[in-house]
Amino acid sequence: ADNLLDGNQNYYWFYPVNLRGAISLNNDTSNYSSGINICLNNYITPKQLQKEIKHKIKLKEHWSTWKLAHIGKFIGKAGVRYIYNSISKKHFYAGSFSYLGRWPLQADKNPAENEKEVWVSCGIGTKNYPISTGIMEWYGQLTLGLKLHPMICQDVKLTEKCLNDWKINLTEDKNHNEFI
Repeated sequence: ADNLLDGNQNYYWFYPVNLRGAISLNNDTSNYSSGINICLNNYITPKQLQKEIKHKIKLKEHWSTWKLAHIGKFIGKAGVRYIYNSISKKHFYAGSFSYLGRWPLQADKNPAENEKEVWVSCGIGTKNYPISTGIMEWYGQLTLGLKLHPMICQDVKLTEKCLNDWKINLTEDKNHNEFI
């Protein structure tokens, strides 16, 4: 955020919520995710962020997002297109966070680990969610993915700086003192 925003500017970030177990769909590969929007600024601490996420989940805001995401079966493609076009002209968010878990999944047919290979994930991003992040573990190694939509950044060097700053913020002990 330090590289993209000025001072104490507030911005909204989308955090996914896994609904597996709370809902039942036709198959395992269906989309079981919803999410919540959290208002952030450059000075929020990890503990404050965690508290805000817990509060939004306790309020069950993710169920509103789930219902809105599945309204298409009631209003059709034309209705979804109308809602999307109306919302996308007015609502802008900083971006979205996505955690895909541990990979490869436990299976008998996984190839042996190749130390020269690593997987990274990242969402596509849009002008309404211009910053996309992806986190996953690949054979126990944390990987970070970042994409800045061309609407906010066309400089690969700035994207690389943001990714490097993110890595530093995650690994420096001084950023996690409140949890000790």
